Amino acid sequence: MEKILVAGATGYLGRYLVKAFKEKGYYVRALVRNEKKLEDIKEYIDDIFIGEVTNKESIKGVHWAGSFICRDNQTKRWLYIYGC
Repeated sequence: MEKILVAGATGYLGRYLVKAFKEKGYYVRALVRNEKKLEDIKEYIDDIFIGEVTNKESIKGVHWAGSFICRDNQTKRWLYIYGC
């Protein structure tokens, strides 16, 4: 089974990505700041990791490969992170 990490799984787009990947047969790991916001999509998630993608210390235990794009809500900037 292929594994996928969805950063920002509780956000508007993240919720759709979680459901879509699970329906395609992926093992879904969600990276979220607030686990309570997962209640309505919890059935689609295999693993939950609490942290913030913009805070290196909070995501030390997360292992993934590839690239992703996210939006930093504090600075309102888009971040492109390559080859994590």
